[in-house]
Amino acid sequence: MGKGKESKTAAFETKAIEVLEASDDALTVQATSPDMEVKPLIEVALSRENSLEAVSALLEMRRQLKAEWAREAYYRALSELQTEIPAIPKDKVVKNRDGTVRYSYASFDTIIETLKPLLKKYGFSFRYETAQSDKAIEVRCVVTHLAGHSESVAFNAPVGNSGHMLPIQEYGAALTYAKRYTLCMAFGLTTDEDTDAIQDDDAQIKTVDTNKLKWIWSSYMELCDKNVPHAKNAIKKIVGDAPKEQWTPEQIKALEEDIAHRKSELQQG
Repeated sequence: MGKGKESKTAAFETKAIEVLEASDDALTVQATSPDMEVKPLIEVALSRENSLEAVSALLEMRRQLKAEWAREAYYRALSELQTEIPAIPKDKVVKNRDGTVRYSYASFDTIIETLKPLLKKYGFSFRYETAQSDKAIEVRCVVTHLAGHSESVAFNAPVGNSGHMLPIQEYGAALTYAKRYTLCMAFGLTTDEDTDAIQDDDAQIKTVDTNKLKWIWSSYMELCDKNVPHAKNAIKKIVGDAPKEQWTPEQIKALEEDIAHRKSELQQG
C-alpha cells in the first residue's frame, strides 16, 4: 500500500473514531453495550482497503442498536420507578355551593414533589410543549431518559368560559390541568379524583333546578321557533360554555331576564 493511501486510510480512521466519540451526547450513558459490540467491528473494517461503505453500514447499525438499547433502558427504568411510587396525597378539594366537599385530588405541585426523587434516581426528566387556539390548548409532556430515549403524551384541554374567572385565569386553569393530566399519563400514575360525593350533590342540584332548567329551555325554544341551534346560541351568549348543572344563580337570573326581554319585544312587535 502506498504512503498516500496509508495516509488517507489513517485520516479516515481518525475521522471515524471522532464521529463515534462525538455522537455520545449528554443524555447517552458512556460505555454502552452497542458501543462495545460495534467498535471492534469498525476497527476491523478500517484495517481493510475500500472500507468506507462497510464503516458507514456499521455506523448506521450502531445508531439503530443504541436507539433500541435506549428504548429498553427507558422501559426498564420506568418499570422500576413505578414500583417505588408512594401514594400521592390528595391535597386539594373542590367544594359544593353549600361548602361541603365535592371531591379531592392531588395537585400538580404535589405530584411533582412526589416524583422528584424518583426521577433523579432513575434518570428521567420531563418538559412541556404547548399550542394554543381560541378555545383550547394542547399540552404535550415529553419524558426523556438518561439513555437518550424520549416518549410523549398529548392532551387537548378546552379553555372554559364559566364567567367565574378572567380569561387569563381560564387559560391558566386549563394549562395546569393538562400538564397534570399528561404527566400522570406519561408515568402511569393513578391519582384518580375522589368523587364519592359527586352523585349526591348532582342529584341535589338537579332536584332543585330541574323545573327551572326545563322552563328556560322551553322558553328559548319557543322564542327561537323551535330552532335548536338558535336556542343554544341564545343561551350561550348568557352563560358561555358552562354546563347547565353548573349555572350560578346569577346566570339563571340573567337568562330569566333575557327571556322576559325577548318576550316583551315580541309583544310590542
